[in-house]
Amino acid sequence: MIDLPYDLPTILLIAVIILGTTALSVVAGFGLGMVAVPMLLLLLPPPLVVTIIKVVGTGTVWIALVSIWGDIQWRTIIRILPAAFAGLIVGGFILREANPAMIQLGVGLLVLISALTLIMRPILIERESLWATSLVGFLTGVMGNAAGLLAPAVVVYFTGRQFPKDVFRATTLMLFLIVELVGLPVLAVQGSVSMSDFQVALLLLPVAVVGRVLGVWLARRVSQPAFRRLTILLLFAMAALSIVSAVQDLV
Repeated sequence: MIDLPYDLPTILLIAVIILGTTALSVVAGFGLGMVAVPMLLLLLPPPLVVTIIKVVGTGTVWIALVSIWGDIQWRTIIRILPAAFAGLIVGGFILREANPAMIQLGVGLLVLISALTLIMRPILIERESLWATSLVGFLTGVMGNAAGLLAPAVVVYFTGRQFPKDVFRATTLMLFLIVELVGLPVLAVQGSVSMSDFQVALLLLPVAVVGRVLGVWLARRVSQPAFRRLTILLLFAMAALSIVSAVQDLV
């Protein structure tokens, strides 16, 4: 039996956040971290937040991947992974040593940059290059293990590459799955997360499964322009919440 140090309303709120953001991530191909992390950091310590994101992500992403498996761009993933693995080590050190308020501030700024990227004209990237995929990979690894945020660098890069919707979703989700499968053991070895963090995250896994299934259903029916506007609005709101909360803790 796990003794949760939170009251029932807080636990229910966490479950609602996981349900909504797992559904969102299926439709968008990203979003689980960018929307869920700022919300969860208002309620939970960073190590637990990162563990929850990794466990619910790796435990449920297969639901979304089944129908779009053939759209995965394996070549792009292979080029990004080496630098991402190196970044995971750096990110784990940051999670273990940094002030939680500084992590929250960093999350807010990264989400804000991501939201701005979505409303600006994308920087077109004609072809893949080693320096670009290495930079994207390293930033993805660092942000993934330091704050549970995998999407910002990948979203900017894949948008610039002008991937079709299903290719974007499939490649993003598979890349995140591989990075998270490596990232959580790295954090455990570094002592950045605990067994109790892992146990709490496992309790939320059934909620995340329901969210993924809901997302698959929505992905076939949602209006893409309307969904894009909603996603961007949520990102700006979450960025503002994170930044304001972090500044209040730091002052």
